[in-house]
Amino acid sequence: MKKLHFFLILFISIDLFGQGKWEEKFEQLGTTLPTPNNYRTASGAPGKDYWQQKADYHIRISLNDENQSITGSEQITYYNNSPDNLSYLWLQLDQNVRSKDSETPLVTPTKMDYAINSKKLQSLTNNYSNIKGDSFEGGFKISSVTDNTNNPLKYNIIKTMMRIDLKSELKSGTSFIFNIDWSYNIN
Repeated sequence: MKKLHFFLILFISIDLFGQGKWEEKFEQLGTTLPTPNNYRTASGAPGKDYWQQKADYHIRISLNDENQSITGSEQITYYNNSPDNLSYLWLQLDQNVRSKDSETPLVTPTKMDYAINSKKLQSLTNNYSNIKGDSFEGGFKISSVTDNTNNPLKYNIIKTMMRIDLKSELKSGTSFIFNIDWSYNIN
């Protein structure tokens, strides 16, 4: 009987250790993968009510090789394919990572070698141009944002994003045409 208890305890302990750590493999993933809905299936594929916004761009650009700058004027047609009415639009301004108020150099990792020559040191310190007061004026310079009838639109630039406030809501299924004039210096 003692041998039976010994083997029973032995097999139970081996079985417990053999299963490994509890990883909750079959539980709902919560915010990692949300519950399927009409917009997304459980696999993440588009559902029956999936929608995607659309924008068409007509861009005119002029390159000034002498002062190393680009000037542009564009007309954007934004299509609201969402089920919601929109009171504002967001635009991405990637070149603003080069602007004086950019925080990009503050979060860009650098590595200091044991020995460093003066050229490499200058290259590292140039990454912090907004700290040392460098004269390079990077980032977009927005000169105007107007609707299709050339009436100005209110906008706000926050780092690499520009929010354009619409004068009236952009209804679901409709489009809006607006113009932006801009320039930036080539770094």
